[in-house]
This record gives sequence, structure tokens and C-alpha cells, in this order.
Amino acid sequence: PGKEVLMNKCFQCHGEKMWKDLKQDRRKWEGVLYRMVGRGALWTGDEINTMATYLATGFGQQGEKTATK
Repeated sequence: PGKEVLMNKCFQCHGEKMWKDLKQDRRKWEGVLYRMVGRGALWTGDEINTMATYLATGFGQQGEKTATK
């Protein structure tokens, strides 16, 4: 579900390279998402939670370590 929300919400302004290059933990991803809300993104807390979890799991620091094993 996280990927679908991300694609629907973030692809309006960003390409996938944006989150694949950052490699952040969940807390930092959540901060990025709330910053986007401050810039006008219309997301619910549940959507932010879902996206932050997806990004940290798939594209976070741990995801990078897992992908290289």
C-alpha cells in the first residue's frame, strides 16, 4: 500500500530518483513528508505514516544494506 500512496501523492511533483538517492531512516522520511505538507501537500497523517514506513523499508539505510547482501 505504501508504494501506491507514494506514486499517487509524490509523482505529481517528483520523480523516483528523489527518494532512491536519499537513503534516510523513517524519522527523517517523515520529516521530509511533513515539510511537503508545509509547502501545500494535502496528505493525511495515515498517508504520511504509510509513505514514511514504505520509504524507510525500501529506500532507507537498512534497505540499502539489505539490497547489497
